[in-house]
Amino acid sequence: MMDYQIISAASESVVDACNTLEERVKFSLSYGWKPQGGICITAFGSALYYVCQAMIKVSLEEKN
Repeated sequence: MMDYQIISAASESVVDACNTLEERVKFSLSYGWKPQGGICITAFGSALYYVCQAMIKVSLEEKN
């Protein structure tokens, strides 16, 4: 079985949003999650940036 999650972050600064996302992805990597594809960056006007990364985790049964 494969688990799937979306990790996200938002900020008024695209750099801050990406840095927060990077920290969250690294945390998930330490628990066996792996990125699936690239990141998505959405700008809501010039006031808010939203970034996200899809992550997957493959169960031991599926690896064998």
